[in-house]
Amino acid sequence: MDCIDFDCKTLRLTFTAFNEKFDFLLLKRKKHFLESRIDDLTDECHFLTKTKQEEYEALNVCKTQLNGFFFKNGFYYKANTEKQQETYTLTRYKSLEEANQFCGRHENASDEDAISGRDYLFNRKLYALKHVPVLFVVDYLTYAQSQKDKSKIENFIREGMIYANKLYYSSLNVNVSVANIEFWSSGDEITISHKAAQTLRNFRFYNEKILKPLYYKCYRHSHLITSVRLEERTLGLAYVGTICGRDGFASVSISSIRGQTARQFIQTFIHELGHNFGLMHDTHKCFCLDGVNKCIMRAIADGYPASHWSQCSLSSFYNNQQNGLHQCLQIEPPDECPRIERELGSNSSTS
Repeated sequence: MDCIDFDCKTLRLTFTAFNEKFDFLLLKRKKHFLESRIDDLTDECHFLTKTKQEEYEALNVCKTQLNGFFFKNGFYYKANTEKQQETYTLTRYKSLEEANQFCGRHENASDEDAISGRDYLFNRKLYALKHVPVLFVVDYLTYAQSQKDKSKIENFIREGMIYANKLYYSSLNVNVSVANIEFWSSGDEITISHKAAQTLRNFRFYNEKILKPLYYKCYRHSHLITSVRLEERTLGLAYVGTICGRDGFASVSISSIRGQTARQFIQTFIHELGHNFGLMHDTHKCFCLDGVNKCIMRAIADGYPASHWSQCSLSSFYNNQQNGLHQCLQIEPPDECPRIERELGSNSSTS
């Protein structure tokens, strides 16, 4: 991998595998927010550019970690990083059907990046049981618009979480539960605006400075529910791959339930939590039982209720687990966070 300009905004990645030379140009991701997610906290990631000659998929390099999918000359390829051995793996598939089984022909690459191959036999038993208790925070506008009826909002959240746990547990062996629900009943404790990215940053800071000292290990993810309409029709936003990093400070997400049903809200939550697990948006080559662009990690919600993970999401999730990115989730937490009585909504917003 070599930088081709002074400030390394463009990275060239070249290697040889399967008797074929691969040559990629990757650009550093700047302040670019996709519908319902943003990238990791660092700017040390480069993402693949698209050319007219060849059709590539989601490929990225972050701090020398190579991961993603791409398509070339009739074959599908999956790249990932072997952390312990500091080598890269490239697996080739003849068809999407073969890729969906996560079993592919492989070879060793011949270049300096030491890309090697590996086969997968994929099934749910490969996933270690993980526990993700979620701490929900309800903003003042949502509280007020629900006639200040806490039980109504709690039922709204808990009913949706039954569905969320079903999708995560049945496919990924993840037990998603409600750790606690906090209500900002006297006013918002952070600045919430239509600017989704800034609101997410504010909530991340609040999670680190306020929520973590209070609850610490009894939750793994915090989710802010707001009724503020977010810009550019954004339904939700989350950091990517942060669920176990930095003591969970950035394991946060937000969603707007303005005009949303309970099922629509929980679909957004499931999607955003997927980003925290390190899952990227599906490309048009990703598919599931519901079809193309109908899976949980599709980029834009179209009202269609997604109920399956794509083969891209499943593979990425498994790779992340193998690389130890989910290890903190294998410790079983308490059944539920304690009810901590404190004065909320002091109107001292964090911005």
